Amino acid sequence: MINIALYQPDIPQNTAAIIRTCACFDLRLEIIKPAGFILNERKLERVYLDYLEKCDKQFNFIFADPPYNYEKYLDIVQLIKEKNLVKKNGLLIIEHDKNNTFDDENLELRKYGTTYFSIFSF
Repeated sequence: MINIALYQPDIPQNTAAIIRTCACFDLRLEIIKPAGFILNERKLERVYLDYLEKCDKQFNFIFADPPYNYEKYLDIVQLIKEKNLVKKNGLLIIEHDKNNTFDDENLELRKYGTTYFSIFSF
């Protein structure tokens, strides 16, 4: 497997393009901090949703840790379910705070201090 390293990237749009390229060619990406921008900046948000929309693989385990003030948690869950990205008997775990809740019959909620983990079984 080829590994790509970005050393202290400065331009979010270029970083987003490289993230997409790595996703397309199944390459491993390492971002060496500090970056010249905030890594959870909205400019990078679309990259992750693009990847999920175009992904044709299935995973045993997906862990999502968007910023707690992220407004599209439900979009992530819905997209992962629609694309059938989690294998049978797999898990989707989303880290969030108390302000984000999910309604799902296959959901287990765990709380550790102020951090919540919603665990979806497939």
